[in-house]
Amino acid sequence: MKIKNRLIYAVLVFFLVCDVAFVVLLRRVSPFTLRASSFTFELGTEVPEDLDTYVIASDRVDSDMTLDLSQVKNKVGTYEASVTYIGDTETFTIVIQDTTKPKVTLLDTTITVDVGKTITPDDVVASVDDASDTTLYFETDDGREEKLTFSKAGTTIVKVLAADSEGNESAPQRVRIIASKTGASPIISGTEDVTIAQDSDFDEMEGVSCLDEEDGVLTKKITVIGSVDTSVADTYTLIYRVKDSDGNTDVKTRKVTVQ
Repeated sequence: MKIKNRLIYAVLVFFLVCDVAFVVLLRRVSPFTLRASSFTFELGTEVPEDLDTYVIASDRVDSDMTLDLSQVKNKVGTYEASVTYIGDTETFTIVIQDTTKPKVTLLDTTITVDVGKTITPDDVVASVDDASDTTLYFETDDGREEKLTFSKAGTTIVKVLAADSEGNESAPQRVRIIASKTGASPIISGTEDVTIAQDSDFDEMEGVSCLDEEDGVLTKKITVIGSVDTSVADTYTLIYRVKDSDGNTDVKTRKVTVQ
């Protein structure tokens, strides 16, 4: 009887040792594997939140894992992230980069201005599509300029480009500038920057008008590029543009802040 009891005891001890060894082995051999130590995504795209993007694991393990992307921000930089399974945590990095060139959309390929008028790239550009902050330039034989003055009547071909804060540059856009003595340009007024309450009513043309020395009131000929969503707090850009019968134009840019 004593031999039998000792045998049973030995068997129990054996299985206990095996269980302990198995647990130790599990802790030493991770049940999941990181696909890489670093992952790179383009600024403006959504960072994936599914585990399969970052780890290799069985469905059983995957269901008990936790992905932590709380440190990742929507701007260029390197951020720490992690995955955890039953107390076992592995960290990795997520790199947000911006390698996308800005995209410039012109108001028109031909712009008429008065002789002696100074213009900036904002006067000829409708919008710039880019995830980073951008600066507009004229590209001339003398280098890059932020404004140009046309002292003589005639036609000049200039190039406009945008450069973002990460060093990416758009393809230059060609614009024909016609400097003319046909008279004064129309004048748009009432487009000062404004701050409005969220969910309030906003009419982009309220208080806006345009007068021209020859054509008179041109308010109804004003075109507006851009829109304002008053349900979403943000700063919006509206571009007001008008052209008179002589081809003279006026362009105004307005910031509308919803808060």
